[in-house]
Amino acid sequence: MAFSFQVGVEFEAPGNIWGLANPPENWRKPDIAKERDDPAFGREIQGLLTVAETGSHYQLLRVTSESPREQVRRRYYEFVRKFHPDLHMDHAEWAQPLQRLMEAVTVAYKTLTNEAERAQYDDRLADSGAFTLGRHRSELQKTANECMEQARECLHTQNRGGAILWLRKAVELEPKSSRCHALLARSLSAVEPFRREAVEHYEKAIALDPWNAAMRLQLAALYQEMKLPGRAYPHCEKVLEIDADNTQAKERLRLLDTEFGKNEKSKRSFLDRILRQSPQ
Repeated sequence: MAFSFQVGVEFEAPGNIWGLANPPENWRKPDIAKERDDPAFGREIQGLLTVAETGSHYQLLRVTSESPREQVRRRYYEFVRKFHPDLHMDHAEWAQPLQRLMEAVTVAYKTLTNEAERAQYDDRLADSGAFTLGRHRSELQKTANECMEQARECLHTQNRGGAILWLRKAVELEPKSSRCHALLARSLSAVEPFRREAVEHYEKAIALDPWNAAMRLQLAALYQEMKLPGRAYPHCEKVLEIDADNTQAKERLRLLDTEFGKNEKSKRSFLDRILRQSPQ
């Protein structure tokens, strides 16, 4: 007796993977490969591996403890389509990091889509104090890292106001984090009415991390935009104390010398005119 079987394959999105001449209209067209920024992609891989090692499954998949199973599933397939090692075989150096990343993403996906395993995982997080979890968790209970992730999403969509609100919340949650202060300062500095507040947060960031050359250069640039070269000077000089070969600090000092020199010459000319007009 002969038997026949039918095999069904379920896809995340319908597509013409067999190359049929007349596929159904609702089948997705094959993705067209986009030009890849290799250095940026490499940094993204390393950043995600850091999250996988030090963060939670929620942070890795960029969801929250309240995200439904379908959203977790959707995020997982987004990772597969972007980071699966088979898609990047032209870069042998990425093979191992991508394999480790996909293993971590898969574990996160399986945990968060299994109701019992997810409940146990949430309990472990709550016991560790890493998160305050619960169905009715408020925005005030989000961690600083979650707030910064939300801020990055806002910046990605050109929503600078939303990014500032999230970064202010991050600073409120982690007032001793130089990184939180610096990120908030950088966002504030792009909005002219908020530049004085930006200076305050840069100064707090530098007080917490005085050897951070990048933050000092950002503050010097802000002072220069605010027409305060005298305040920018010491930060550039401090950067050269930290890193004597820092080309950015050298170039900014050269520009400051030019600008400061012009201002001093203008002041002297003004004083000369005043003195010439004074009665003898």
